Amino acid sequence: MIISKSILSILFLGDILVSFGEFVENNKALAPSGFVEEWWVNLLNKSIKDYNIATKLFKQLKIDREKINSFLNDPFVNIPTIDEAIHLSRNLLIPLHPSYTHFWDNTTAEEIAQLKQEIMNSDFKIQDSGELIIEKPHIDVKKILEKAVVPHELDGQRIVIPKGRIIYECLDLKNNWDSPKKNALGHEYISQMSGIEILPKAPSFIGARMGRPEKAKPREMRPIVHTLFPIGLSGGPRRNIVEAAKNNTIMSVDIEKRFCSTCNEFTYTNLCIKCGKKTVLKRFCPKCGKSYEIKQCPQCNIETVTHEKRPVNVRSLLELATKKLGMSAPPDVVKGVRGMTSDTKKPEIFEKSE
Repeated sequence: MIISKSILSILFLGDILVSFGEFVENNKALAPSGFVEEWWVNLLNKSIKDYNIATKLFKQLKIDREKINSFLNDPFVNIPTIDEAIHLSRNLLIPLHPSYTHFWDNTTAEEIAQLKQEIMNSDFKIQDSGELIIEKPHIDVKKILEKAVVPHELDGQRIVIPKGRIIYECLDLKNNWDSPKKNALGHEYISQMSGIEILPKAPSFIGARMGRPEKAKPREMRPIVHTLFPIGLSGGPRRNIVEAAKNNTIMSVDIEKRFCSTCNEFTYTNLCIKCGKKTVLKRFCPKCGKSYEIKQCPQCNIETVTHEKRPVNVRSLLELATKKLGMSAPPDVVKGVRGMTSDTKKPEIFEKSE
């Protein structure tokens, strides 16, 4: 499916990791990091070191120690719910989890105050599902939400924020605030008035044209591939996915294991192919086969994995990708790879083939 015609602007291109060596080599002062999961985990761990205080807080928060340990052991997979993140922040006096921290540092305190006031002036409601619905909002509401990169949808004359409880709590929409101090930043104002500490999500930005792009050469794999999708020995010496799909509809490949709770089925895609809902990465022991959220099987004492050899309908995937891209037929040659070398063995979708 071609979506370029429906895009008006791109608000954020994503994160970039610049190594410490780049700063040393260019004699550049080290830029501050945005607030990330590793940082949050260290603050969480530090705040619960006192066993008695931690036990009392766990009872108060209704979060068991095992779940807290899962956050500490694998913070990228085990993410607290919105309510858990807010409770942990308020009661342990730690910053809000990075997954629920928006780009408030892109805004001024005056803009935050305006956003809060305009929402409170409109007819808004917070749903049990956590959605925040704003009826007939002022035009500036959408502008500031975009500036803070808050995911939202337009539904007629109303704005729907799927994870609106974060906005509801951070902006404290049930209470009035004092006017902000002059030149205060948005995240500082929210931290001060809401009681939920917010750290900068992206204190540093880098221009897309920095460096010397004219000197950079394309990095190509040898042999050249079109997509990182494993097909083993199928598809002949060129690893041609189109040829493999003609000869073998179903292929067994070592691939990432994810689970869709809606369809109750395992898959390898971030979004379920059937229902489109978000899937969850599954970690299990390769020896006993039991599922765990931790990196080591307590029974077999070996490392758990997130991939397995499973049957994949390559022909169906190829036809679906062709349809999404608005093509009448796939190219004659789409070169894949024999196998994945990454830890999770996460493949690319066919639509990304170059």
